[in-house]
Amino acid sequence: MSKLLGFFKSPLGACLTLLSRLIVATVFAFAGWPKLLEPDAFAESILNYNLVSPNAASLIASFLPTLELTVAASLLSGVGARGASALAAGMLSMFSLAIGQAIFRGIDIDCGCFGDASSSSADWTGLVRNALLILLALVGMLGPATLLNTLGLLGLRSKSPRE
Repeated sequence: MSKLLGFFKSPLGACLTLLSRLIVATVFAFAGWPKLLEPDAFAESILNYNLVSPNAASLIASFLPTLELTVAASLLSGVGARGASALAAGMLSMFSLAIGQAIFRGIDIDCGCFGDASSSSADWTGLVRNALLILLALVGMLGPATLLNTLGLLGLRSKSPRE
């Protein structure tokens, strides 16, 4: 395990971490923005899963897009990136559970993953996509804590005289 963690302190590991965080951030930004603009449509998508009440769906639709965009901003800026990676992995796990129960129960619906910007069914491809994103989010947890640390490992940040 220590060799694996050591790898993420190398320049190659830092690149992998940065790339993983950028991919997850991009997906979360593209997922969150359309839902933020159309909360009522997103609430309908949530209701289609038959898991929560209309009031709960409205509540979820009001805060989830903001949370997705906050995670994306954190991953892109590097501020709190490890925590944002962990939160992204947790959120993706919950999304996967919702999709999985829809598949199991035979509910044929649009996943609502990207709001009205894109249409995709709640099916196995969504589960595979989420599994890959969870893996990338976990990689994002292992690398340097901040963007400045990552840039330092890559030799893209000059050290201050105090360092």
